[in-house]
Amino acid sequence: MLFRSENLRVFDNGTLVGRGTLDRVGRSWTYTPTTPLTEGDHAFTVAVADAAGNLGPLSAARSFRVDTTAPRLSLSSSKASLVGAETATLTFTFSEAPGSSFSASSISVSGGSLSALQASPDPTVFTAVFTPIANSTGTALIRVAPGAFSDAAGNTNSTEASLLLPYRTTIPFITAVVITGTDSNLGVGEQIIVSVTTSEPVQVATSGGTPSFAINVGGVIKQATYLSGSGSQTLIFAYTVANGDSDLVGGITANANALTLNGGTIQDGNGNNLVASTATIDAGSNSLIVDALMPSLNTLSTSTNDGILAAGETINLIASFNKPVSATAGATLSLNSGGVATYSAGNGSRELIFSYTPVIGHASVDLATAASAALSGSILDSSGNAVSASSFNALNPDGIVAVETSIPTRSTLTYGANDGRLAVGEMITLVAQISEVVNVNGTPSLRLNSGGSALYSSGSGTNRLTFTYTPATGDTTTDLSTLSSGSLIGADLIRDAAGNAINASSFDTLNPSGVVAVDGTAPSVASIVFGNYSASLPLGAPMTLLISFSEVVKVSGIPQISLSNGGIARYTAGTGTNRLTFTYTPPATQNVDALKTAASGALSGSITDNAGNQVIASGFDNIRPHL
Repeated sequence: MLFRSENLRVFDNGTLVGRGTLDRVGRSWTYTPTTPLTEGDHAFTVAVADAAGNLGPLSAARSFRVDTTAPRLSLSSSKASLVGAETATLTFTFSEAPGSSFSASSISVSGGSLSALQASPDPTVFTAVFTPIANSTGTALIRVAPGAFSDAAGNTNSTEASLLLPYRTTIPFITAVVITGTDSNLGVGEQIIVSVTTSEPVQVATSGGTPSFAINVGGVIKQATYLSGSGSQTLIFAYTVANGDSDLVGGITANANALTLNGGTIQDGNGNNLVASTATIDAGSNSLIVDALMPSLNTLSTSTNDGILAAGETINLIASFNKPVSATAGATLSLNSGGVATYSAGNGSRELIFSYTPVIGHASVDLATAASAALSGSILDSSGNAVSASSFNALNPDGIVAVETSIPTRSTLTYGANDGRLAVGEMITLVAQISEVVNVNGTPSLRLNSGGSALYSSGSGTNRLTFTYTPATGDTTTDLSTLSSGSLIGADLIRDAAGNAINASSFDTLNPSGVVAVDGTAPSVASIVFGNYSASLPLGAPMTLLISFSEVVKVSGIPQISLSNGGIARYTAGTGTNRLTFTYTPPATQNVDALKTAASGALSGSITDNAGNQVIASGFDNIRPHL
């Protein structure tokens, strides 16, 4: 209790700031500052002062803080923007500790979600993790509205705190898959192309492995390997057809989810991984045929033959394959005979025929293909796969087929036994020595300079052929020989064992050693006259008939001429000349004035020319001798 002469002095943080006011009973006091108290901590004490101004002891301090400033909040992010699966740590920094007035409910979030708030050792700092909406693009807004929190003095925040955070979490995906090929019918070395289209450009990284796309080729899974397209929306995968691949039904297929990364990555520009799911691809999506079963030669055989080939004779070589094939234009097989067999038939089948016709100069003891480079041209299946050319080298078909194109030739031509002259009907042989054994099928002949022909008679199966010649009436020559050209008729009838026809020209202009004349003209009667007939010739006296001929004649024996009166005139002289004398002695009582030779068959006996041609007998018939 204060006395009226005493008063209270008031101190703020030890500084006298004024005097207190006592109540009426002097038991309590108040103090009203004349100016507002400053922000901060204050410690008020009081002391009693007497009338002289002496102060008593200070009272215990009454402490408090003056706080009228609204709390503030700032937001920050660990990342300026988010892509793909990224998240950001948000930091909430307060100007003073909000205490329990701040919680997750104090925060509004759009474009994503916020994890639970995490306190830190600093009561003015809190953190939370922001996750943007998946597969989306936008800007997230994290906002704390005014009045959302307060400080210890109860002041609430007067302004909002917000943060804009751009994000892009769109995930690339596959929009289409197309399977094509370098052509519609694929063979070894050609490619099956898988084109994968994505929703946005993607980058392909292969440092960890190369992505692949599984395709079904004839029931066998093959991997088409990534080839190109990084940075675009179209990725190219390729499978190179290998020997043995086959899908003849048509249409390459793929199972669902055929894309495999194999340690590689496919991402968009923001690092989002490609969604690798794909739909099933059925055969109807393409018409590709894979035929990579390499065609191969099975056998090489020959057509029916007699085991030996002559020039001009054709044989077929039949090549059999494991699948249908076709030969390119002009395909040939070189042969050990020096010839070439040319493709002739069979394209599109399993058998191709090559035809070979030897020419003069070709030869082989057993026909075979050349030891190297036998095939010229190509033999392909429908996919363009080629038969190995080397498989045609040094092939010897079953059986022996010799090639013999040496043409048999006449070596010599000689006469058979003769007297140097040939008459009509007289036969002579001409013997031809041949360069090799020949066979004769038919009757070849030799045309001769006499006008006649010598006909083949014997020697087939040997190298010595005999021709016979019998001159006919009219044939004539001073020395028998073959014609200068075209002498041999029927050269194709004379062949060696290989079937080569004899060289016909080798028979031209042949004049065998020695002279053989051909006289094919028979002597004829030129005239018949009485040699000694006269009116004074006594009856019964011998008379002569002088007969002149067309040429010199010879008499063999004693020819006779029958006369019309029944008498006979007998040869008496003249052989070796062209005039013969016959003598006739008529009966003493017979008058010969009307005497003639017999009407027919008057001559009997042999009268010939030097060649041996018998005189024309009819020339003696019914002739009345001249006087």
